[in-house]
Amino acid sequence: MKKSLEELRRELNANSHNAEELCRGLSEEQLSWRPEPGRWSIAELLVHLNLTNQTYVPAIEVAVREGRSRGLTAPAQPFELGFVGAQFARSMEPQRMKMSAPKMICPLLQGPAVEALPQFLRSQDLVVRAMDASDGLDLASVKFTSPFFKLLRLSAIAGFAVIAAHERRHLWQAEQILPLLESKRNPQAS
Repeated sequence: MKKSLEELRRELNANSHNAEELCRGLSEEQLSWRPEPGRWSIAELLVHLNLTNQTYVPAIEVAVREGRSRGLTAPAQPFELGFVGAQFARSMEPQRMKMSAPKMICPLLQGPAVEALPQFLRSQDLVVRAMDASDGLDLASVKFTSPFFKLLRLSAIAGFAVIAAHERRHLWQAEQILPLLESKRNPQAS
């Protein structure tokens, strides 16, 4: 599987747009409502994505700086994710295998739920800045170690693809909460 930075930027923009649409008009109570014990609310899903981006991106940034200092340049192009990178990115897509999040990125709402969306959007800017900083590098050769799974080394391009897929996964989960909120608000509709 190959991905280009431009394609991944479009995916991130679509994720940001989907998050904004998803949260449009939702109240503090609706954003923080959990569909059942043990499942995250919409706000918690966004906090999780924010925490993940804030943890993942610095690891990629270090690899990008090292790659630049080693002269690992290449023209802008689609880059091969590699077998492990492609598999990991696919596993993050919506409706794939169920996973547990590492404790360090389990969401804990600390403040109003309505702040979760702006925080997520700021973390999106962090990802885009890292992508911009990596432009011109051979992103298949620039490698980083996952901050969550120390034995997992991925290319920078795979890291960006994992971020985009992971966001789609949790935004899809958040979308599944909307009909439940509607049936809670209007019991006759269910």
